[in-house]
Amino acid sequence: MAIPFVIPSMSFRSRTAAKNYIRDNILRAYELRTRIPAGPHDQLLREVLRLHSDAEEKIGPGTDYFYVQETWRLPGREAVGRDQRAIIVVRSDATERDWSYWHVIDQPGKRPTSRVLSPLRLRTVGSGGGTLTSLPESRLCTAP
Repeated sequence: MAIPFVIPSMSFRSRTAAKNYIRDNILRAYELRTRIPAGPHDQLLREVLRLHSDAEEKIGPGTDYFYVQETWRLPGREAVGRDQRAIIVVRSDATERDWSYWHVIDQPGKRPTSRVLSPLRLRTVGSGGGTLTSLPESRLCTAP
């Protein structure tokens, strides 16, 4: 059975579907070195980045915006294939960090906020403990 990947703004039926969505709709869709505008893709990247095992270091003083860059242009990555791309986070202090959405999606258990239950259920945690609520079918991404 596929393991769903759920973030506040979007849900995917599987981890593979989440990775494919980001690859096809963000990584390959945006022009290189161009800011990803505020909107659903920016929101999705912010939510995924918060789940990164090194989120504190990657986010630093705060996230300003994201852009797509050729991986071979990154320091220490010159040997990577010329067709590879990376998502770069530009922090509020104007410094940049590369990060891997694959790392986050493939290892969702690294952070407590990324626990996944079932494709149609979310855990809502409040002062009274956790409760299960159904996720509307319309919020599930149908990406392959």
